[in-house]
Amino acid sequence: MLAPIEHRIAIELNVRPAQVNAAIALLDEGATVPFIARYRKEVTGGLDDTQLRTLEERLGYLRELEERRTAILASIDEQGKLTPELKAEIEDAETKQRLEDLYLPYKQKRRTKAQIAREAGIEPLALALLDNPELTPDEEAEKFLNAEAGFADTKAVLDGARQILMERFAEDAELLGKLREYLNDHGVVASTVITDKETDPAAAKFRDWFDFREAIGTVPSHRALALFRGRNEGFLRLQLALDSDPTDGSPAGPNPCEGRIAGHFGIKDQGRPADAWLRETVRWAWSVKISLHLELELLGQLREQAEEEAIRVFGRNLKDLLLAAPAGPRPTLGLDPGLRTGTKVAIVDATGKLVETTTIYPHVPRNEWDKSLAILAALCGRHQVELIAIGNELRNSYEKQMEAFAFQNGLAEIFKLVSRANKYIDETGPWLLAKDPAKAARLKTVMYNLAEVLRIVAILTSPYIPSTSPKIYTQLGLTAPEQFLLADTAWGGLPDGTKVQKGEPLYPRIEITESGETVIAATKKTAPAAKQAVKAEVKAEAKTESKAAATEEITIDDFMKIDLRVATITAAERVPKTDKLMKLEVRIGEEERTIVSGIAQHYTAEELIGRNVIVIANLKAAKLRGIESRGMLLAASDGEGKLVLADAPDIASGSKVK
Repeated sequence: MLAPIEHRIAIELNVRPAQVNAAIALLDEGATVPFIARYRKEVTGGLDDTQLRTLEERLGYLRELEERRTAILASIDEQGKLTPELKAEIEDAETKQRLEDLYLPYKQKRRTKAQIAREAGIEPLALALLDNPELTPDEEAEKFLNAEAGFADTKAVLDGARQILMERFAEDAELLGKLREYLNDHGVVASTVITDKETDPAAAKFRDWFDFREAIGTVPSHRALALFRGRNEGFLRLQLALDSDPTDGSPAGPNPCEGRIAGHFGIKDQGRPADAWLRETVRWAWSVKISLHLELELLGQLREQAEEEAIRVFGRNLKDLLLAAPAGPRPTLGLDPGLRTGTKVAIVDATGKLVETTTIYPHVPRNEWDKSLAILAALCGRHQVELIAIGNELRNSYEKQMEAFAFQNGLAEIFKLVSRANKYIDETGPWLLAKDPAKAARLKTVMYNLAEVLRIVAILTSPYIPSTSPKIYTQLGLTAPEQFLLADTAWGGLPDGTKVQKGEPLYPRIEITESGETVIAATKKTAPAAKQAVKAEVKAEAKTESKAAATEEITIDDFMKIDLRVATITAAERVPKTDKLMKLEVRIGEEERTIVSGIAQHYTAEELIGRNVIVIANLKAAKLRGIESRGMLLAASDGEGKLVLADAPDIASGSKVK
């Protein structure tokens, strides 16, 4: 009996079972690996990201293994074939492969030649010849003639007995394990070009694989993927050969796999009457059943391993890219902003070596603006600085709070920035700077900083009040992006020369009247108007909601009005200047129609033409991008963002769906 899942994982990771149990509980609650690794170390006892990812993968595998083990035990038990020895073997199986090998003889399958032979009573003959090769096959076969079952002569009887033994050989779990291990060590991936494809121009990129052999255990991932791609595109033929197979056209020697099958069942060629028949049975079992089964299995494993390795290589390359210096090997001056404690300055050279540090005090209480600029200019000249980096402590803190779903704390970080900006306004006094022409450059810097603060506030507040962020961008003279990304909170996102638009109140004051009504009170003069506007808006929203509620429910009579038909797509093309729309020409019975559907991101024209799909045929015509659309395709999301059409293959066009 195997140990519990958490104990097995704990042994594999060399950690305590309590740590594994804590991590499993968090994963089952919906927590992600990065979240657990970063914020729940006190619960898991310090499990790192790598350990947690391995734990998550093994947990999924072992749980699936246990579910399959339970289903297999139940299936064999229902058949009345579950012996204590078999139950023990199944309960001790540590891999899915071992479990499926044990289940293979008991798996429900179609009626095979071996099953037909068993039903005709030929199984005793097969077992007798296997146990006693001294018996003469033809003489023994005459005892099992059964014309009614299709075994009218000895040849048919012996063929049936051979099928029984072949199936027994192919379903022996111990034997399959031995052969699988041998092929992993001695198997060779052999690739040849398909006949008449040598001269195809599209096959030129696979020319290196037209006559190729390599041990299955040493094929690198990129080469394996190239081989499978060539096979999928119809240029290469792949097969699993043996390293002992001749490559010069000479006759093949004894097959080592056939020898292992024979050895496993005690079959030896000693010149006895049944030895030749048994040897031929072994050859057939290997070539017809076992080799094909193992070839598909091992080549499938090779493809999966190649894909996983490709993902790992991509991940390593991506990590190196992300950890590299953003601007490459450039001398960089770094600034860590501070007010009373000053702004810390650090310089690294092109190799990343720290060469100089200092502190400047451009802000209150010292206000050494000009001196600070002079120090920075001198540092840049002395070290040939090419890049200036400004620290963003606020962004890091805000990101941590949002990742932890501490939205209230995230909002508090935004208020810290706003408070600092208000303090900056009070201390710099831009209204005073505007009165002194000599301080025009200083005023420009202050106003730029304030505009940048507003831009960053727009990004940070977009998850809370998404409707206001675009308004801030508009007033700043910027074009609002489709998405407000946290990466854009870096200083310097406001282009020089940007013309700020006329400002309007973004956050008007909210007042509650004596009657309990909430009204917007921008000013005293506009308060009544604002109040009426709010009332009107509330009424409009209530009306809309009432209308929506009234239309949410339909009756069965309404549903029965829908006319669902099978349609054949005869032509397809993307609608110009759109990302999603596809113009389809469909045939519903004898009627030709045009339907515009938002499936362009999920299907190409080639994938659609000739396809039978289900459409709503009695919808009112509508114009989309100037195209009259008459009908709607039925589709559903697969849960991963892919739209899947409702197909109706082999059903005549125009057929009504009931």
